[in-house]
Amino acid sequence: MMASSGCQHRATDCPGDWVDVYIGAGSNLGQRSEQLHRAWHALCRLLDTAGVAMAPFIETPAIGPPQPMFLNTVFHLKTRLSPALLLQACQQLEWRAGRRGWRYPIAWTPRPLDLDVLLYADWVIEEAGLCVPHPGLATRPFVRQPLKALGVPVKSLPMQSVPRPEVVQV
Repeated sequence: MMASSGCQHRATDCPGDWVDVYIGAGSNLGQRSEQLHRAWHALCRLLDTAGVAMAPFIETPAIGPPQPMFLNTVFHLKTRLSPALLLQACQQLEWRAGRRGWRYPIAWTPRPLDLDVLLYADWVIEEAGLCVPHPGLATRPFVRQPLKALGVPVKSLPMQSVPRPEVVQV
């Protein structure tokens, strides 16, 4: 899977056919493993979505101010949902898990569940609220390691972060 073929899309575009997507998942509050498993099962139950695999968990320090360690993984799904609908489902799961707020600097606070759309087929999306491939792909081993465990050729992924538009709540 190539992360960037230069094919620009809008977050509201529908793929028409089943596409591979990768969701970064992390938790550093509460029952971390349980939160991640619940998110996996909830995403697998979405309409027009099927679970393929979940990478092994890895524990890493949080980015930002001092806080509890994160437990991280990546979910490989197949879906026919648009990127916008997939993002909305992820944010609803975060909200149900107890996360409040997505704007910086709140984004750097402890949270029971953090879900990020890392890759959506070979699409490039650069919109406020959603950038795919995810801008942190190059600098975050807690994303690259699980992707590699899932068989994604990480050497073909972007090696530099792309500028991130202001994060907005959808």
